[in-house]
Amino acid sequence: QNWLWPESPGAAGKAALDVVVHRLRKLLGFEEAVVLSAGKLQLAASHVWVDAAAFESWLDDAQRQLDAQPESPAASALAERLFNDYRGRLFGDDEATKWSIGPRERLHGKFLQLVVGLGRFHETSQDWPRARNVYDCGLAQDQLAEELYRGMIRCALALHEPAGALQV
Repeated sequence: QNWLWPESPGAAGKAALDVVVHRLRKLLGFEEAVVLSAGKLQLAASHVWVDAAAFESWLDDAQRQLDAQPESPAASALAERLFNDYRGRLFGDDEATKWSIGPRERLHGKFLQLVVGLGRFHETSQDWPRARNVYDCGLAQDQLAEELYRGMIRCALALHEPAGALQV
């Protein structure tokens, strides 16, 4: 409560937090939607659908599918859904706070891990254009992901495009 209402310390801040939680529960329609656990407030996954949580769960499932060595069409479908569903870093361009850094970076890290895995899958199949496309779509979301640039360079070299590798 202190970082939400720094001007209302102690009991006043707690009262303001209690009012907001009560209103949120009323808005959502049931008490169990918002839970207090270990000093943290969160939406109850059993009662509230949260897009970021659902996407993170899908990322984990997709990584397991990729690790099981799917056929190329299955990997392509994973890539298509990945890039259609990923909307960028959690909380967008909002300034990161102490509580948001962990979830933001965890979700983005899983996204990048799957991008790299899909690119490597296509490289192993020597489907260089598809691998390059996966890396390129990943770079559209994170221009600082060095592993994606290395993948782009490997693809350009495999396609006998040394100038393209240098450009990357």
